[in-house]
Amino acid sequence: MKTAEQLRKINKNRVIDQVCYVTDDYKRTIQYFVEKLDIGPWFILENTDDSSRNVKLDGKDVTEPWKFYIAHAKVGDMTIEVIQPEFGADPYHEFLKKHGPGIHHIKESIYSGDDNLKKFVDELVEKGHTIKYQGYYMEDIYYYLDVDKELGGFYEIGNSAVCSSHPRFVGYYPEE
Repeated sequence: MKTAEQLRKINKNRVIDQVCYVTDDYKRTIQYFVEKLDIGPWFILENTDDSSRNVKLDGKDVTEPWKFYIAHAKVGDMTIEVIQPEFGADPYHEFLKKHGPGIHHIKESIYSGDDNLKKFVDELVEKGHTIKYQGYYMEDIYYYLDVDKELGGFYEIGNSAVCSSHPRFVGYYPEE
């Protein structure tokens, strides 16, 4: 086990910049965030199989159609994400069935290049972690480590790329 000082040094520059809730009704969820917690405004997207590539679930290529909604809001440097699955293969349906609505994952961003991102993910896999879900959304690369048994959800690692466009923009809440 690492010492407290070793952990401080390792974690000094790491960035956890997202918390994600999974829900069966994103509109109700973001309305609650706005009305009860003053969190917003929300940027809402529809993500589908034709706006992503190289998507894998449990190590297998996802080839059938899928769709889910994503809403984002910033609180300081943190992004709050809300995802509502609609259909197809993804880790969100399974989570809802097992846990109900709630915190699905936190995300660590690796901003030092995609090669460093891949190296970090490979190191975590070598330590015994399995990748539940992975792929590309536009320029964004993401990997979900399956820590559900140990921590009750997933640990996402990605490059958090600023996407040049979003093919399925739904809107804002509240509207601008």
